[in-house]
Amino acid sequence: MHLLIEPGSWKSPRRLAFIAAAGLALIALGLWFSAPAPGSDTLVLDAATMTVVLDELPAMEAAAIARAEAEISTVTGVPASAVDRYFTLRTSSRTQYQWQLVYNGSNNPDLTVWLVLRITAEEGFAIADEYLKNLLGTAYVSAHVTPERFDAATNTVHYAGTYSLHGDELVLLPLWIQLSYERTVTGRQVVIAPQEIAVTRAQAEELARLQGVPDPVSSSLILKNGSICWRVLWQHTPIAEDYDLQRLYGLEIHATTGDVLTTLRYKQPASSSSTSSTPITAAQITALLADLGVPELADGARFEVRVFNSSQEVFTVTMSFGRLVVQQGTTDDPDITLWLDRTLILQALQADDSLAYLQQHASGRTVRVALHANPVVLQKKGYMRLYERLPH
Repeated sequence: MHLLIEPGSWKSPRRLAFIAAAGLALIALGLWFSAPAPGSDTLVLDAATMTVVLDELPAMEAAAIARAEAEISTVTGVPASAVDRYFTLRTSSRTQYQWQLVYNGSNNPDLTVWLVLRITAEEGFAIADEYLKNLLGTAYVSAHVTPERFDAATNTVHYAGTYSLHGDELVLLPLWIQLSYERTVTGRQVVIAPQEIAVTRAQAEELARLQGVPDPVSSSLILKNGSICWRVLWQHTPIAEDYDLQRLYGLEIHATTGDVLTTLRYKQPASSSSTSSTPITAAQITALLADLGVPELADGARFEVRVFNSSQEVFTVTMSFGRLVVQQGTTDDPDITLWLDRTLILQALQADDSLAYLQQHASGRTVRVALHANPVVLQKKGYMRLYERLPH
């Protein structure tokens, strides 16, 4: 690939290679002192909270602090012996189920560390079962709700709601209750009042026809806003005229009362363009830079990545205690600025070998570089190694 080097620093890849060699010569001559050393203790946080799930909570504050600071060291890369140099404990508090420790981070927003007591599957089901029985009654839960599984990653209890239609047909509706570490219900998809299916499929479809939904139709039972509904839909592939006329294509009908809850009409989708595409994310930039060997840069290296032919996303990339931290937004003092084409980013990430893909497909139209720091500083921070890795 041929990198387009923005004017104002180094003028071309050949010039860049020459300066790299000159930088190495300066090192050999012992003239390295001519440039300031990059910061080797730059701390950048890419999250404001950390959650540590434990099988047993520390009983005393000192033990909680030790556990929190061990996690801080592990996540940020700050040596355990230096955590107190960069983080100052501001407040701590505990409940029956969790510790909250808030730290002031050096030149960073506050960091909150949560030490939380794990919710077991047995405990999760006990809490959710009690919630359902209080909401719907024990008899209703026994008749219609069957436990399925507990998702420990999200503290979500999953159930199957079982209902009989006329005849021998059974329908299963997915139900779930999500819990906080304080053992409270924070989310739910359940029937919020006892409800039976009194409206048959045929009745729901006939009602939809009478309301103007064209044939042919199909119907299914759904759970929406705590009520079981028939969703009756016109089996049709929409055309432009359907959107222009906002043509009726379906209804959602309460399965007990027969009331029409929602009228469904075709609506023109928002216009799309290359600049309204799904934005590139920090996670995608992190993955791409890792494939390019950027984590080999020295601590304190900081540069911008700007995405073009997209939504003009800008990211600041910093090496912080051996970690590659990508944050959305600009920085005042980048070492370099790297422009990348959106399509090139996506295609490189989908390739089996991102670096090889870039070497084969990148060009001056899709990759541009502007260099802001002096060559010796860039050499010491490791940008020459990155340059050698990049196709040129």
